[in-house]
Amino acid sequence: VMSGKYVLFVDSDDWIDQSTLTILYQSIQKYQNKEEKIDLVKYNYFRHDGVMKICKSCAKSGYYDKNEIDKLISLALCDTGRYCLSACMHAYRVELIIRNKIRFVSEREVGSEDYLFNIQLMFHIRNAIVIDNSLYHYDCRGGSLTQRYRVQLPQKYTSLFYKLIEYIKKIESYDLYISRVAY
Repeated sequence: VMSGKYVLFVDSDDWIDQSTLTILYQSIQKYQNKEEKIDLVKYNYFRHDGVMKICKSCAKSGYYDKNEIDKLISLALCDTGRYCLSACMHAYRVELIIRNKIRFVSEREVGSEDYLFNIQLMFHIRNAIVIDNSLYHYDCRGGSLTQRYRVQLPQKYTSLFYKLIEYIKKIESYDLYISRVAY
């Protein structure tokens, strides 16, 4: 059960700095107003694999209102690798997750539960902010789940594709998004 206004996810072998929550809070306060709360905050991360490297999203920093959200969705669907759809690189308004009943699907079913979770949520956000700060430390060790060969991965990504198709039909956005989902 989630409580609070925002949630972010930290994998067990990764970490955030002591200043992360303060930076997120200040960023949200900078852009939100009384009528409209910020739905999503996207940030960059540090990758640790012997050396520390800053990894930046291709999304430009700033405020995205309801008329510009489609830009973020297009980047997420069509430039996935550079956008970075890891749940750990976002802070989410809890009410948005609860209201739309978005849940993680097991990686036993799909190739990337983070991808599906984020895309489903993005279809419902009214605004977002992208900040240039690197707020997450990703420990990229050899032998971890993301670094191993998994024989069933093609089947799981096919399942992910069909779950996305099913979802855009459910929210009556098939015609709007099918070409980008297929891409």
